[in-house]
Amino acid sequence: MDQVVLPKVWRFPERNFMQFANKESDLSEFVRLVSFSGLVEEFQGNGPFTAMIPTNYAFSQLGSGMEKLFLPENAQKLKALLRYHVVLGKFLSIHLTSPKSLGTLQGEELSAVPWTQLGWTGIAYQSASPPVVINSKAQVLTPDVLATNGVVHIIDHVLFPPGVDLSFFDTTQPPFLATAAAARTHANVWMLLTFCMLLLWQISLDSKAFRAHLVL
Repeated sequence: MDQVVLPKVWRFPERNFMQFANKESDLSEFVRLVSFSGLVEEFQGNGPFTAMIPTNYAFSQLGSGMEKLFLPENAQKLKALLRYHVVLGKFLSIHLTSPKSLGTLQGEELSAVPWTQLGWTGIAYQSASPPVVINSKAQVLTPDVLATNGVVHIIDHVLFPPGVDLSFFDTTQPPFLATAAAARTHANVWMLLTFCMLLLWQISLDSKAFRAHLVL
């Protein structure tokens, strides 16, 4: 190895968060919306900003309502939606280890809560920087991507600003809490089945050992 590899959060950023998003194929829908809305220059400002950028899959879950964002009568709603994903100030995961309210460019606040505050108390989540959930719905998939004007957290749901009529969207996506509860249920069932299989295997071994003892 001819160079020192630093953790992602320590690397020196070379691009602002919009330039980063432009290079990521899975964030192309966010880039398309920002470009159409005319917010590129604002989002490339000095900041610092914390950008909560949804994946293409997150946008795809909104159904046909997505195309209505491109109608002239919805121009201000599009800007409100996008600005709601950009927080004033730079917040890394280490700053979000306890519940926080984060003010956005749109004017309303986001809530950021670590998993450990939502009932996930397993060993895997007892870390200094547990994964974060935004508005009790969006899970941070990739945290702490540094940019010259702040930091990016990639999320798995689109966030809707309160007070903005976006009823043309399909907003019936299951919230993170619901999917997390389902995942925990499946995990518990799997653990129970694994325990039963191990128990049967042990009984089988004991039975074979007992029969061998009788033969002797």
